[in-house]
Amino acid sequence: LLRVLAGDQGPYVIWRSLVDAIRERELNADAAHMPLVEAIDNFDSALSAGDPGELLTRLEAVLLAAADRGATFVIFEDLQHADAASLELLLEILRSLAALRTAFLLTLRWGDLPTETALAGFLAEVSEERLAERLILAPLSPRHVQELTRCLAVGLPNKRLSEARRAWVWSVSEGNPKVAIECLLELAQMAPGETPKAEALPAELQARLEARMAPLSATARKLLLAAALVGREAALDLLSLACDLEDQALADAVDELQATQLLRVEDDKILFVWNRTRYAAMNQVGRRRRRVMQDSLRDAMLKLFAGRRLRVAEALAAHSRGAARPVSALRFEALAAQRSLRQ
Repeated sequence: LLRVLAGDQGPYVIWRSLVDAIRERELNADAAHMPLVEAIDNFDSALSAGDPGELLTRLEAVLLAAADRGATFVIFEDLQHADAASLELLLEILRSLAALRTAFLLTLRWGDLPTETALAGFLAEVSEERLAERLILAPLSPRHVQELTRCLAVGLPNKRLSEARRAWVWSVSEGNPKVAIECLLELAQMAPGETPKAEALPAELQARLEARMAPLSATARKLLLAAALVGREAALDLLSLACDLEDQALADAVDELQATQLLRVEDDKILFVWNRTRYAAMNQVGRRRRRVMQDSLRDAMLKLFAGRRLRVAEALAAHSRGAARPVSALRFEALAAQRSLRQ
């Protein structure tokens, strides 16, 4: 089981990791399998030379020798981070599966996939292979996340989770079992009666998402914060007005955000694939900056919906509360209640 990490780690990173894992297993074996040892040495030499054809031949020899010890099952997790050279070699290896006595399980997060990359081309090619099977795993349902939470919570100091804690696990994980487990580990560090804030994230998850946001320019970060404060989807005309961006600056910032694969843009709206991305964007700035942006969003909404404020009264109330304008919040809450009665 090998996890492909994000970031530039040079060409053929997944194959270097696999051969290193096979080498380590061989070193721990009771008796060395000399054909495998020799095959690994030859792979190292081919890797140094950088000839793709020779590298393929040597890698096939490693897999064949490894299969002498038994059938080989390789799992590459998070393949969306793999480099182009690794994917080209993987495609050739997959075309020789029957002869290599090796099975591969390739996992990737569909919501993170860009549309025009080496990975997109690789997936299109693999889909034509006779031995390839594609499985799409849907997120867990709220009931299944609750069941997972119940089963795993036995290791927590207070084994029975409160309704608020269960709601937080679902809000952050949205059906992702790995994130649900991270949430439970975070809860294990808290006092029994403590409940995380709604937008709180496990520390490691927050750090991973912040790392993906790190390359963003100041303008793109500002746009991301504004969109996160609006909600799961945010209209670009509102965001551009709130952030005071001209068309070109807005387009450049949107391109930056899409490149992170943290969100999508459809029909002149920014759409967050996961709520946790919104939470991470909000968590990495201080309360004062959030308050200032909430004020800008409130003002922008008042301009865009002049004469139609009843339609957005609830959102205006929320931004007024976030901007620490209690009187304004009460006024728009009253309008929202009035609209609700009319409906």
